[in-house]
Amino acid sequence: MNDIEQLFKNCGGWTPGHTSFRNGLHGNGWIEKGFIIKNPHNLDVMSQAQADLVAEKFPEAEILVGAGMGGSILASHVSKKIDKEFTIIMMGGEEIIFHRMFVPKKGTKIVLIDDLVFTGTDITKSIRFLQEQEMEVLGAVVWINRQEPVIHGVPIVDLIKPPFELYEASNCPLCTQNIPIEY
Repeated sequence: MNDIEQLFKNCGGWTPGHTSFRNGLHGNGWIEKGFIIKNPHNLDVMSQAQADLVAEKFPEAEILVGAGMGGSILASHVSKKIDKEFTIIMMGGEEIIFHRMFVPKKGTKIVLIDDLVFTGTDITKSIRFLQEQEMEVLGAVVWINRQEPVIHGVPIVDLIKPPFELYEASNCPLCTQNIPIEY
């Protein structure tokens, strides 16, 4: 078993069971990222794994970018591991802006740092925003990606593959088997 999978299992963030998600999909389990982020040791392990991937896949990166609250926490920790600056993009409804602490220059080579890509809505908006700001988006490094490995021409690199299946509610095999929704 992968060390990252084991970390999720050990901290309680690996949750098998019939799940109904807010977007209407069903699944045979889910990952709770809060169990990683709230624990300094767990966050340190994940940050190091992401930093290793950034260094390996995108060594020319100049700045790391965290999107939203979770991404900003991760970007700050990952950036420390590889001695890179970071900035934050704030997402409020449809509007996305750079945090006033640091707005990179056009053409800056950046890597987006985030946790879970589920529907792909937020990461797609983030990539599009960064491209519109004329940043050179080298890639994104995430814990788990349930979407395509390339979004808007940007490679999405994940630490582990999605451990649970997703189903349309109307075609959920767990519902067909009358397995009650647990979550």
